[in-house]
Amino acid sequence: MSEKNDAILLQLAHYFVLKHEYRFVPTQKSKDEIWLSNPNHQTYPVIRLSTNSLGSTFFDKERILNMFKTILGTIEGSMKLLDIHAIDEPVIEPDDDIIVISVSPTTVSTSNQPMADFTDIKDAIVPIEDPKKDYQELIKEINDAHLNKKPVRRKFDFKALPIVSVVFAALAFANFLLIQVLGYVYTDVYAASILLGAYYKTFVVAGFEVWRFLTVGFVHISIFHLLINTMALMNLGTITEKIYGKLRFTTILVVSIIIGSLFVFVGEGNSLTVGMSGGLYGLMGALFVNTFETGLIKQPNVRSQFIRILTVNIIISLMPGISLMGHLGGFVGGILLGVIFSRSDAWSMLRKNTIVATIALLLALGYLGINNTNFSPLYGATDQKVLEIADDLGLGFYADYMEERLVKFYFER
Repeated sequence: MSEKNDAILLQLAHYFVLKHEYRFVPTQKSKDEIWLSNPNHQTYPVIRLSTNSLGSTFFDKERILNMFKTILGTIEGSMKLLDIHAIDEPVIEPDDDIIVISVSPTTVSTSNQPMADFTDIKDAIVPIEDPKKDYQELIKEINDAHLNKKPVRRKFDFKALPIVSVVFAALAFANFLLIQVLGYVYTDVYAASILLGAYYKTFVVAGFEVWRFLTVGFVHISIFHLLINTMALMNLGTITEKIYGKLRFTTILVVSIIIGSLFVFVGEGNSLTVGMSGGLYGLMGALFVNTFETGLIKQPNVRSQFIRILTVNIIISLMPGISLMGHLGGFVGGILLGVIFSRSDAWSMLRKNTIVATIALLLALGYLGINNTNFSPLYGATDQKVLEIADDLGLGFYADYMEERLVKFYFER
C-alpha cells in the first residue's frame, strides 16, 4: 500500500481514536485495512477501515465476517460490522450482514444511512500534501492519544447479562444451600440431595420420578463442583445465549440435561448423580456446531481452541467418579439441537435428517429405559433416611407414598 493510502487510513483511524475512543485491534498484518473496537459503543463496537474498492468486501466477505465475529467475542452490541472505505465510490446495494460506507473529503455514501454518530466523518479526510510527513504526524498524534488517555472501560450493562444462565446458577446456589443445611441437620448430605432432586435410579423406577432427569442439573453436593459448573455456565452462556437467544438457549440447556440423564439411566446401574454437566456439554456441542455453520472453525486459533477444550473435557469425563454417560448424552443432545436450530439454507436437508435422528434417539432411549433391569447396587439405608427426612419436614404424604412404592419395587425384583 502506498504512503498516501497509509495516510488516508490513519486519518480515519485518528478520527475514531481521538473523537470516539476507539482502539486498535491487533491482527495479522494487512496491507489495506485497520480494525478498531470500542466496547462502549452500543451500535458499532467493531469498525473496519479500508482503502480497497467496495467490491472487495463482497469477494472477501467470509474472511471479514469471521474476523468481525472473532473480535466481537465477548463485546455486546450490534451484530453488524461497520465497514468504511476511504474511496470516492457510491454505495449502491445494501448488505444484510455488513454496513458498507464510502468516505471522501466531499461525500459520504451509504445505502443504509447509519451515520448518526459520525456525521462529521468526511472532515477527517483532508488532501494529502506530503504523505510521508502526514503519515508520521498522524502516527505521533495517535500514539500520544493512547498514552495520555485512560483505557476504555466497559459500562456495566444488565441487559448484556446472560439472564437464563444467571437464573439457572441462582437456582443451583439456592438448592445447594438447602442441601447443606439439611445435610448438617440430619447428618446425611446424600439423602438430602436425593430429597431435593438428585438423579437416583431407585426413586426414578420405584416412584416414577422422571422429573429427576431435569432437577439433577440444580443439585450439587460439593461447593467446588458448584463453582466449577457455575463458572462454566456463565462462560458458555455469555456466548451461546447470545447466539441462540434465550428460548433456544434454555431448550438446549434443559434438553441436554435430560438426555444426559437418560444416557445415565440406560447405561449405568443404580447411582446418585448430581450437577448440570450434561447441560454444559450440550451447550458446548451446540457452540461447536455453530462454528461449523458460520465457518469460524476454519480459523486456526478457533479450531485449536476447540481441540484443546474437547481434549480436556474427554480426560475429565474419563476420571473416576465422573459420569461419562451423562457428559456424552449432553454433548450428543447439544449437537443435535445445534443443527436443528441452525439457520443456514445449505443445511436444510441436514436439519430434516437431524430431526428424524433425534426422534429415533429418544425412541431408542425410551425403549432401553423401559426394558432396563440394571438396578444394582441398592442402598436401603439411604432410601430410609430420605423418607425419614421427608416425614420430619412435614412431607409425610410423600414418605408414605414412596415407602409403599419402594416395598413393591424391592419385592418385585
